[in-house]
Amino acid sequence: MGMTLVLGVSILFQFAAAFSALRLIRVTGKRTAWALIATAVSLMAIRRCITLFRLLTGDLSRPPDLSAELVALVISVLMAVGIARIAPVFLSPRHSEEALRKSEEKYRNLVERANDGITIVQDTLLKYANPRLAEITGYTVEEMIGTPLTKYIHPDEVSKVIDRYERRIAGEDVPPRYETALRHRDGSKIEVELNAGIITYQGRPADFVFIRDITERKRAEAALKLRMEQLAALSRASQAVTASLELDQVLAEIVSLAGEVLASDYTSVVLVDEAGHMSRSAENLSGVPTIEYRVRDEGLTSWIVRSRQPVVIDEIGEDGTINPDLGAGAPRTANPLIVEAGVKSVAGLPLVAKDRLLGVLYLHSLRPAAFRGQLPLLTAFANQVAFAIENARLYEEAKGHAAKLATLYETGKDITLILELDALLQLIAERSARLTGADKSLIMLVDTEAKKLTKAVGFGFAPGQIESITYQEVQDGISGWVLKERTPTISEDILTDPRSTGLALQMAKKEHERGKSIAVAPLLIKGKVIGTLTVINNVGKPAFSQDDLDLVVMLASQAAIAIENARLYEAVQQELAERQRAEEALRHNLEERLAAEEALRRERDLARALEEAAAVVSSTLDPDQVLDRILEQVSRVVPNDASNVMLIEGDQARIVRWRGYERLGAEEFVSTVAFRIPDVTNLQQIMKSREPMVIPDTTTYPGWINVPVQGWLHSYAAAPIIVRDEVIGFLNVDSATPGFFTQAHAETLRAFASHAAAAIENARLYESERKRRAELEALRQASLRLTSTLELQPILEAILDHAFKVVAADDAHIFLYDGERLTFGAALWADGRRQEPYAEPRPQGLTYTVARSGERIVVPDVNSHPLFRDWMWGGAIVGLPLCIRERV
Repeated sequence: MGMTLVLGVSILFQFAAAFSALRLIRVTGKRTAWALIATAVSLMAIRRCITLFRLLTGDLSRPPDLSAELVALVISVLMAVGIARIAPVFLSPRHSEEALRKSEEKYRNLVERANDGITIVQDTLLKYANPRLAEITGYTVEEMIGTPLTKYIHPDEVSKVIDRYERRIAGEDVPPRYETALRHRDGSKIEVELNAGIITYQGRPADFVFIRDITERKRAEAALKLRMEQLAALSRASQAVTASLELDQVLAEIVSLAGEVLASDYTSVVLVDEAGHMSRSAENLSGVPTIEYRVRDEGLTSWIVRSRQPVVIDEIGEDGTINPDLGAGAPRTANPLIVEAGVKSVAGLPLVAKDRLLGVLYLHSLRPAAFRGQLPLLTAFANQVAFAIENARLYEEAKGHAAKLATLYETGKDITLILELDALLQLIAERSARLTGADKSLIMLVDTEAKKLTKAVGFGFAPGQIESITYQEVQDGISGWVLKERTPTISEDILTDPRSTGLALQMAKKEHERGKSIAVAPLLIKGKVIGTLTVINNVGKPAFSQDDLDLVVMLASQAAIAIENARLYEAVQQELAERQRAEEALRHNLEERLAAEEALRRERDLARALEEAAAVVSSTLDPDQVLDRILEQVSRVVPNDASNVMLIEGDQARIVRWRGYERLGAEEFVSTVAFRIPDVTNLQQIMKSREPMVIPDTTTYPGWINVPVQGWLHSYAAAPIIVRDEVIGFLNVDSATPGFFTQAHAETLRAFASHAAAAIENARLYESERKRRAELEALRQASLRLTSTLELQPILEAILDHAFKVVAADDAHIFLYDGERLTFGAALWADGRRQEPYAEPRPQGLTYTVARSGERIVVPDVNSHPLFRDWMWGGAIVGLPLCIRERV
């Protein structure tokens, strides 16, 4: 058994040694030597296989010597281990050579594919050049190898480049990077940047040079310099055109400046309205009819207005032919009058501000191609012009709006003082036409349940025309639609409006001076339509705008209240007459007569007090004074211990003015409390019903909210404050006496609340307009200051100065953004300090988020916003991008 094991192991090791020898043939290439070793070892293994076979079959006459076989086994093991250990000696050099070959191939690929030209210069000859260098110079790599370096250097730069090369080869300290110029195969000059260093090449020093083509960069720098010069000229022009807010003066300044800044021989400015029709113009082109008479339906102005595309005409032929062709739909020939004036080239630029087309700026030159290649500068000038025109236009609008509001305010005061219905209606009709500039106006009162026209008063109509109007005509027309829908509306042409039907359409066609455009608003009282207010423009006048309709709606709101007051006054007068008749009939009963007289006196005093209170409340436009006078005057008509005005903010009602609570120890409570309307039963009921409410005894009212500091309050009355058919607040009166308020108090409170609503609305409108004008003035001043310098730091500080004028803030900062990083620009605190912020912007914070997205972010409370999850400081912040087109 032991001999069998020894022979088997010996055979395995001998075959393993033979296999290892065969592997080394491929690695070393020594086929014969390793083949002989493998054969010898294999024969030894075969010999022992024969011995093992005979041993196992019992065919041996004499068993093998165990000690000899053990020695043979040791030899087999040593042979297998020796051959296995010698293999790495041959394998390692082969692997190293392969790695070196791959490394050389990788770096050769990098050099061959580099974006910069690369060359090796030795003895002033090119020993190597990559394909990029050949591309830069216009030669092939094969043509360049072995040629002199000076062949490729521009003649003006040869001495400089060779001097630096020789000094560098000599070992002197020479700056490795500098700019120079090469000469292209076609003789043109190539601006380049060299970066050179000494290496050993084929055993000798050589210059290893990187060559970068900077021609485009140089062109960009030259273009930037030209652009800065143009911007300086634009800045001067901007200051000039924004120095005034009078539109005619601005247009005249534009015409003058275009010649100075843009070398225009003649300049024209055409302004258009929202419908694209020309509204105003200015020019200095003499000897031809004015531009109003040169504009053609299919001419250049109409095409630019439709397309909003700038146009540069390089040449106008003698026959008026335009070159180059402007594209589909554009005119092919110039206006003959322009051709006669000798104009050879034209630039037409749309004037656009806030995505609204304001008009077209024309530049005319007597030279061909005068404006070729100048479109960026022309567009920039046009943008400045559009900005100045828009400011002047807004200023004109603001002045006109202020005048209309002043008239509306005076009208509101006047109509609240008139209690005679016919005189009131006549005043409303006259003022509505005056406010909107209408040809005619009409106010109609109707009873929709009885289908009856109760009263109609007009202004500007022919005699007898108003008296012929019937309820059927009203119902068939646009006024009937307004009565049904309870919605104000504008009709550009009543003959083509589908809402104008039947008798109304027939009568409109018969009018001698036909009305065309109308604006109609419903007269609403307590949610009920009592009539309409209409303004009318005849054929030939422009259609009414949304601003006109807004004025009609505001006047209709005031008129409805005044009409209701007049009706109440008439009712009181009728009641007074009836009481007087009853007094005559019951003269024999003194007690009843005295009671009637007392009641009549109270009603008269109440009516007078209402009239006087309304006049006092309406005598100011200051919001705080209005609220104070409301509370002062309400005590005249409804006695109380305390009163307050609540205004609605979202779903909450907040007390904004109060009176009398300081005596009752409740002033601190009412000055801070805000009631959520859905949670307060009485406020919810008033808002839903739009009717006044009386709670005679608060202790018996199931929905009353008991507040300890209000324990003295035992009787309550309130009326809704309604503006434009919307409840904006509540007028509340309180009493410490249970059962004090009655339904009569509620009705009086209702009438007074109507006056209060009109006064509050007038004050709001006036305050809104005042703030708007102040903001416009602040923005104008900011514009003047920002365009008065090209120095960056003063501009940044000016932006912050004017930001504080239009927005109340604790501090403001400007950071500049290069597309990747933010850098500090300027900062300003409310106390006037100018210093850098305490911390850099966080990469994931608000400032970087605004810069990357280009969108504004408003954070009312940083403690609840995700951008400030790791940095809560308890405030509010807004981030605004400063954008030029799409770039932050």
